[in-house]
Amino acid sequence: MAGLRPQALAGRGLQGVHRPVPDHDYHRHGTVDLFAALNTATGTVIGAVSAGHTARDFVGFLAEIDRQVEPNLAVHLICDNLSVHKAPTVRRWLVEHPRFALHFTPTYSSWLNQVERWFAELQRRCLARGVFCSVDELTHALEKWISHWNENARPFTWTRTADQIIDAIGHYCARISGPGLAVERYDRPHDVRVVVRIVDGFVHELDSVAR
Repeated sequence: MAGLRPQALAGRGLQGVHRPVPDHDYHRHGTVDLFAALNTATGTVIGAVSAGHTARDFVGFLAEIDRQVEPNLAVHLICDNLSVHKAPTVRRWLVEHPRFALHFTPTYSSWLNQVERWFAELQRRCLARGVFCSVDELTHALEKWISHWNENARPFTWTRTADQIIDAIGHYCARISGPGLAVERYDRPHDVRVVVRIVDGFVHELDSVAR
């Protein structure tokens, strides 16, 4: 499809509005929900702060993306499997806006979504050492940081191949599982499988993985 590369979309409830000091001095003043859509081709982000993460909130964010993305472009959104993303309200909105297509990451595979890497940057560079004494302060900080990010945006790039990631998983499982581990790898480049056996009564298994 012409236009945008697949965008990553995720909503994350933020435990912001707190003081980063020892537990005895921890004060929580409220929470907000941050929706963020990462353009994987440019690194720019469309963000929206909301009081919750309902289907109505999600539709509102989709409408914001619709306003900001050129009307002649197809929009592909990569989401997690949260039920809100598949609610009837959302489905109806998608029918009315056919240029939008939602794609869902497999269970336990949200790390494949590059927007998760952006959220890690947000946590490290904006929230981890921040002091926010109200929801308004947190909202302002988030909006300001997103604006600053977009002024200097760069796309994320994978630094490892699929084969390297699979090999690393096998080595890690070998370290934590001991002699009960079995790792299978087929020679054909497009047919890779990692199998972990039962160890000490616990099942550790990864299904077949194809590049």
